[in-house]
Amino acid sequence: MQKPTRPLQIITSFLLIFFVCLFSDCSNKPAAKPETFGELDTARIATDTAMESNIDLSYEYQNTLAQNDSVVYDFLAYDRPAITDKKKWEGKFIVIKRTNTQQDTIIKGSRLGPVRGLSLADLDGDGRPEILFYEDQAADTHRWIVHIYSPHTDGKYQGIRWREDEAKSSPGHYRGRDTFFVYQGHLIRRYPYYGQGDTVSAHQWQSYKLKSGKMVLENEKLVQ
Repeated sequence: MQKPTRPLQIITSFLLIFFVCLFSDCSNKPAAKPETFGELDTARIATDTAMESNIDLSYEYQNTLAQNDSVVYDFLAYDRPAITDKKKWEGKFIVIKRTNTQQDTIIKGSRLGPVRGLSLADLDGDGRPEILFYEDQAADTHRWIVHIYSPHTDGKYQGIRWREDEAKSSPGHYRGRDTFFVYQGHLIRRYPYYGQGDTVSAHQWQSYKLKSGKMVLENEKLVQ
């Protein structure tokens, strides 16, 4: 067999060195970064998140009550610095009535605790539903207040704050923790009935109607 000529050996050696260098250069290159749409701005994300959280917390409670297809009520409960003492906060709430043609703030008030059980119900049966809610001033005490706003023919609302005497609420067996809800035009009140010691032996159910601007007990039942 005839040996390869000198020039062919030189060309072969050159190609071998070239490919070895090329392979070595590629294997040592750092991995390419994936394509992105700019750098991630973590500071801006943190700022936007904090702003969104503040917006969410600007109202403690928000809800909407629909009377019919053309009348709805927006309820907003919020806290703000007290006018007399900027270091303290006071609870406020407003109700905005919206119709097909306009919207008006119809109720402004204050509260001491969180809003619970917001409802729209005709408790006195006059065809004009009342706006009502209760505030639980302290979950471990007897203190609660039911707020009832009854509409008049002139469009104004009369406010009633109802809090029954604790002595009438199963004396010796009552320790608060009431809950309220509306059922078939009645305000239903329910609270634990304590037996011996700290044991809840039953629950007291009471049904109320609104008559002449006062809450009147109609029925009650102790349920085991």
